[in-house]
Amino acid sequence: MIRNKIFSFVLAGAMVASMGAVSAISVGAESTYSVIGTVNGNWDTDTVMSDDDGDGIYEVTLTLDAGDYEWKVRADSSWDDSWGEVVDEIYTYNSQTNCSFTLTETTDVTFYFDTTGDDSATWPCYTNLDDTDTTDDTEVSEEAEESEEAEDSEDTDTAEDTEDSEDTDTAEDTETSEDEEERDFPATTVAIVVVVIIVLFVALSLYASDRKAKGKL
Repeated sequence: MIRNKIFSFVLAGAMVASMGAVSAISVGAESTYSVIGTVNGNWDTDTVMSDDDGDGIYEVTLTLDAGDYEWKVRADSSWDDSWGEVVDEIYTYNSQTNCSFTLTETTDVTFYFDTTGDDSATWPCYTNLDDTDTTDDTEVSEEAEESEEAEDSEDTDTAEDTEDSEDTDTAEDTETSEDEEERDFPATTVAIVVVVIIVLFVALSLYASDRKAKGKL
């Protein structure tokens, strides 16, 4: 009797495990994926997603008015395989928690479903709203860095221009000073020559006068 009960339990466990295995592999290459939820107005309508570039990430864009929304992704328009909000950081398959977001104005929302992972139980579904803040912060950061680089470049150019200007002014001042010295040198020489001539003239005049005076004596 005990052996029969153990065998029954083992058989039942095997059947449950086999059902789980079948469920886990029920999604195939021919499966379709769709968004369902209040984003469609109700939970009875599917909006089919597409993977036009074949990268394994399905997507669809809906234009939604302001409001609160809940949604999930499901395969082949059936609740046998569905994915919702991330649970315990990784588990999304047949999650009881819906994905959700709130809009304050009419917005084009793109829904994504990433099937590139090896474990279909962890395939994530998300929207372009999920990384908007990060994208904005990144763009602002890049713009700030570009602005700082531009300012640094302008400061460098200004400093170089200032140095060039100072060097030019210094060179011009030096050349001007040299020109003035060159102009002053001939003038000084002429003045000295004139003074020497005058002195010689005076000396000769005095000498001549002295000779005349001695001749009269």
